[in-house]
Amino acid sequence: MAILEGAPGIRVTIVSQGKALKEYEDDDGFRRGEYDVPVERISTTYIECVSDEEFRIELEITPDYNPAGKHTHLSFSAYVDGMSVARWPTPKAPGVKYYIDAALTRLNKREISCRTLKFSQIRKVDDADSTRVKSDAKLAANLGEIIVYVHHATEKNSRDKESGGPGEFQAVDEISEKALKGKSISHSISFGAAKVIQQTPSRELVYPDGRHSPLGIFRFKYRSREALQQELIIARSPSPEAVASPINARDPNVASGRVSAQERLIQLKREIEQIKSEVKDEEEDGSPRGRKRRADNFEIESCGRAYKTSRHESGMLVVDLTDD
Repeated sequence: MAILEGAPGIRVTIVSQGKALKEYEDDDGFRRGEYDVPVERISTTYIECVSDEEFRIELEITPDYNPAGKHTHLSFSAYVDGMSVARWPTPKAPGVKYYIDAALTRLNKREISCRTLKFSQIRKVDDADSTRVKSDAKLAANLGEIIVYVHHATEKNSRDKESGGPGEFQAVDEISEKALKGKSISHSISFGAAKVIQQTPSRELVYPDGRHSPLGIFRFKYRSREALQQELIIARSPSPEAVASPINARDPNVASGRVSAQERLIQLKREIEQIKSEVKDEEEDGSPRGRKRRADNFEIESCGRAYKTSRHESGMLVVDLTDD
């Protein structure tokens, strides 16, 4: 679960297949843009997603939360791939948990439309058309991200305004490879069929600290396991040869996947230099790896003893086992 050092007591978790998705550190940080938020109140992590699986966003206020202040509520605003899907105002009393499992659209004073949230694999196409690339680049800017903004809020009077229909949410199922600019984006968020439910009128919220000064920001960058491995967020599955003699076993942090991309790169460079040094030492010592074979007569070393060999007229290799 993601927590904030600068705002204890608030937790946000992405849950899929009945369990919280494991989070991995994101070294890139968060581009705050228009938001005035100190770094200790921003959480940004990677999570592993599975194709065609639904998910929900769990929101929790723990007893560690300090409810001091003039606000009456906390407001959780959820965005997926840059689209606002839900806003959930909750009383600021600690010890409660809520969740967002659908994109919500108010149809009228009494009804809202709900569409479930699901991870879907995105198709990458080799389309070099400049118009297509520019258009897709705008989509790619927020693709692969789930963001939750938390604000201090105060509830006011009922809001009578009707807004939007269920067609507002448009999944991105295909994108130009060039528009991604090297990003290992593997999935997007798709939406289930619209389901209309009854709900009392929503209430207007006022943010005493200002809309651009949230209490905290939670960002989750969702990727497939393969994409996480490509970005060196998690370690690749070892090959059979690596299992027999694992280089990564030298460092338990690397073996368990608890390592940043920069640390992994440094570790790989260190291992390469060590291998080069070992090869050089063997060549200088005249070991079998550094010995040059002669065309017809060379030595075979076994159990610490070198045996002479020669070629028979038939071309067969003959080993002299009696030679002293």
